[in-house]
This record gives sequence, structure tokens and C-alpha cells, in this order.
Amino acid sequence: MVSTRLRVSKYEVPPPLLQPVASGKSVSHLDRFAWRGYWWTIAGWLVVLVLYLALRQSVENKLLWGIVLSLPLFLAGLNLVLFSASHEQACAREVAQHRWLRVVTMGGYSRRTFLVTGLVAVAMSILLGVSFVGGR
Repeated sequence: MVSTRLRVSKYEVPPPLLQPVASGKSVSHLDRFAWRGYWWTIAGWLVVLVLYLALRQSVENKLLWGIVLSLPLFLAGLNLVLFSASHEQACAREVAQHRWLRVVTMGGYSRRTFLVTGLVAVAMSILLGVSFVGGR
């Protein structure tokens, strides 16, 4: 009997969650949601950072800036913590497709790396928000 399961990285994903992609491998909706959600929150954080640099003199509400600057970073970190397994799968898939990425990531990142990075991002976002409110 032939198995209908696809092996991606070290995790097996059942067929109902799979969706074919151009490379011949399959991606689950959760993987795609987590991966894109993370990058959109990072992009949002960069946009907010540019807005802060442009408008910090005209808007003097420290609480507002603390929340606005720390929220996207907090959400990105939370995404990494909650979806660390999905990020590991997506990273393994991307590393397999792009040779230059293999060099940058030294072969890919583990679930633990994504988890620790997410925890650090959450802690940094909290420190950033508190430092703005505290006036430092």
C-alpha cells in the first residue's frame, strides 16, 4: 500500500491540509498563513518605524508611539512562538529552493530557533513599549 502522506522536513502533513505549488511540493494553509503573516508584520513594523522617524516631533503622545511601535514586533514574535513548527517547514522548503538562502541560514533553522527568536521579539517589544511610556 502506498502512503498518501508527504514528508516535509521531519514532519508529516496529512493530505487534506495540502495544496500543490509550482515546485512539486505541497504547502498547508497554516504554513502559508504563518509565513506570510510573519513577513507582513515585519513589513508593518518597518513602515511604523519610518512613520515614527518622520512624525515624532509632531505627535508627542508617548503611549501612542509605545503601542504603535511595539505592537507589530510583538505580533511577529507571537507568530514565531505559536507557529514555530510551520516556520521550520516553510524555511526548509525555501532553503531547498534557493541556494543562497542555504548559505545564509546554514542549512535552515530549527523549530527551537524560531521559538527562541519569537520569545526574544516578544520581550524586546515589551521593553520597547515600556521604555516609550516610561520616557526613556
